[in-house]
This record gives sequence, structure tokens and C-alpha cells, in this order.
Amino acid sequence: RPLGWACIKGHERIVRIILELGECADTLPDDYQASFLFCVIEFGSDDVETNLRIIRMLFKAGVDPSVRNVKDQTVYEAAVAEGSHECAKLIRELSA
Repeated sequence: RPLGWACIKGHERIVRIILELGECADTLPDDYQASFLFCVIEFGSDDVETNLRIIRMLFKAGVDPSVRNVKDQTVYEAAVAEGSHECAKLIRELSA
């Protein structure tokens, strides 16, 4: 899906546009069975700051951080497992 691709590639502008056009942040990406937050955590940009900005956009659009992936992890748990500590910290803050 375009939103998943934009999240993975770190294209903040495209993420913003797609969300503004009404794409649901909780729509499950094809063949992945987890929210777009997982795309950022597991496959996102090498630039942590870009990932943090995209995570903020997804939260602002109403993404549900309690969704679990096929490994039965929340996005916070996946971020910790991936070693994405800055992302995990932000997810915890935004989930509160």
C-alpha cells in the first residue's frame, strides 16, 4: 500500500499527504497483518529523526499502538526488540 511504502522509505511528505487524503492509519498493510507503525519500526528509514516524525504523524492520525503483529508484539515491544530505543521511548510517551 502507498502509506506503508512511504513509511518504509521515510517519505514524510508523502505520508502526510496520504493521511490528509483520508487513509486510515490503522489500515493493515497487505500481507503484513500489523499497523503502519510496524513498517516504520521494522523497515523504516536509517534516519531516526525521520522515523520519529512519521511516528508522530501516525499517532496524530489516530493509529492504535495496541495492535499486535504476527509475533504477538505491540509496536513498543517490537521497537525494543529491534533496538530502536528512541522510537520505543516516543511510542511509550504518545501511548500514555
